[in-house]
Amino acid sequence: MTRIRRALSTLLEEGKVSADDAAIIRAALTGPPPRVLPVAVKAALATLAPARLIAHLDRLLQAGMPWMSETGMRRVQVLAAEHPRAGEVSLPGADLLDGPAEWRIYLAALGHPARVRPDEITPVLPRLPLAVVDDLIDLGVVGRDEEPWNMRGDAGERLYLRARLIPRSLSRDDARRLGWAELDRWHAFLAGEDLDGDDVYAMLARFWQGHADIRLRASLPPEQRPLFDEIMRGAQTGHWPAHITAERGFWALLMALWSPAGLINPKAGEFHAWRAAHQAYRWILARDLRKAREQAELLVDAARQVRGGRHLVSRQLRAEIHNMAAYLAQETEELDRAIRLLDEVADVYPEVTENIRRLKERRSLPRNRREYWENPYLMLGLPHGAPGWEATWRRLRKEFDDDLDRLTMINEAKRRLTHADRHGADFYVLPLEEKNLQAPRRRSPRLAPPLEPLPRRTQSEPRDFRMLRNAAARTLLDELRHEPRNP
Repeated sequence: MTRIRRALSTLLEEGKVSADDAAIIRAALTGPPPRVLPVAVKAALATLAPARLIAHLDRLLQAGMPWMSETGMRRVQVLAAEHPRAGEVSLPGADLLDGPAEWRIYLAALGHPARVRPDEITPVLPRLPLAVVDDLIDLGVVGRDEEPWNMRGDAGERLYLRARLIPRSLSRDDARRLGWAELDRWHAFLAGEDLDGDDVYAMLARFWQGHADIRLRASLPPEQRPLFDEIMRGAQTGHWPAHITAERGFWALLMALWSPAGLINPKAGEFHAWRAAHQAYRWILARDLRKAREQAELLVDAARQVRGGRHLVSRQLRAEIHNMAAYLAQETEELDRAIRLLDEVADVYPEVTENIRRLKERRSLPRNRREYWENPYLMLGLPHGAPGWEATWRRLRKEFDDDLDRLTMINEAKRRLTHADRHGADFYVLPLEEKNLQAPRRRSPRLAPPLEPLPRRTQSEPRDFRMLRNAAARTLLDELRHEPRNP
């Protein structure tokens, strides 16, 4: 009785107790405890700060106070740990995992398997120290479904939490703001950049250029190796499963690995149609016009193919194919057919209409008054309108110094380009848009290492749990009884 009276006396001194409650507690210090003493003690405890509430309850219970439930006594035992850390506060029994939300959240933050619903944890997240949010993420209590980044006022914290939970949502600039080299490298690879070094990203970048490092397969996660094997097997024949060719991010890789010996069957699929168009264009630049014409004819036929309610190729590529075939038809003066080809795609690019005009003007002239049909830029192996053509002309003049026919052609191109520089140009435009015949620069992420979340950069300290501990402490008042546990 002496110990509990000392504990009550200390409570009376520290608590902001009403006059009536104070009189009840003082009466218990010198005589038999009044029947309403538990009510007065609870009222006095309710006036204390959470840390002092825990301290006084601990002292009262050790002195033998009988007015608290068994569950409440054991919760006080847990809360009495003054320097809590995740994983360092033991639990007297699994039955303590249940209780009010504030209590369960505190236990969950300490690493105990207490069940916490999203609607219980969400209101708390804006006020928690970032390190405790990190603890909750590591423990699986908070995840992407809770969207904790939307509940933080600080922009840096919002970015950090997205990196921890949804790293693929971050841009390359975000990666640089975080100083996250792995994500920056991941973005650089996907963007199609050349990468130095010896890591898997550098090996993949070289793979996209057609150089298969023997170490690459072993560097890939086991679940990605079957895809790697499919790509390598397909490179031997030029045929891959549809799930590979349907992804444009693989096209540059497939092109680098596969060098067709002759004409490509463009009806094999959209990739093969694009690859055939690319190859026909390269043959035009190399002035292998016979092969270019043969490939272009196959392409025109394929471009009319409809599968599953849609054309085999996009509107843009179909326009390029018709434009290329019309260009090549000029060699044999099939101008009527060339115009019909362009009429079919005249609504795709304004330049198609201009090419139609050029062909009609050519058709209106007697054959002996028509200028040579080829675009002089293409005759030099350059894209239409390429700057600095003079340097290419000088190089080709030296290269073909002993080839009179080729030299004549090169000099004719120079004459026409020089005239165009002085008086303006009106050459047949091919391609309509350069990127249509270029390999997509952006790479598929399917062979890249899985992007792991950003490792945590915080370390929780005991003081970080103060808010949760305080909230849990308030629930102890509900465990106080008006009658002794064992009357």
